[in-house]
Amino acid sequence: MDIDGVLTDLAAALTAIPGLRAVPYAADVIVPPAVVLMPPEITFDMTFGRGLDRYDIVAHLFAARSTDKTGQSALNGFLAGSGPSSVKAALIAVRRGSTEWRDLHVPRAHGYGQYEVANQSYWGALIDVQVFGQGA
Repeated sequence: MDIDGVLTDLAAALTAIPGLRAVPYAADVIVPPAVVLMPPEITFDMTFGRGLDRYDIVAHLFAARSTDKTGQSALNGFLAGSGPSSVKAALIAVRRGSTEWRDLHVPRAHGYGQYEVANQSYWGALIDVQVFGQGA
């Protein structure tokens, strides 16, 4: 698998969510609502002959802190397991639709709270994404 290709394909899938900006690299500045896909932790050689690698990607999800209720409500929609704003649903919809990977899994969301990026405070959460594909 190609790291840049995987992150770019995941970001493209997330732009299907109305209003959500997706960035396939560590960003210095964000405009919420946004998801920033961080480069993965990689597990090589899960099968013999470079047959399978796993990328563990953490998607950093940010919503505005305009008011506590509004920001958290927006974040909650992105964290839902299904629906038009669901990050998980948008990713699962393309789980086998990429030439970059064989399969993907979205096992959990965690770290719900306040985050700071470039001296701005946001509501945020982390979403774990596991991508499985041919070792390169």
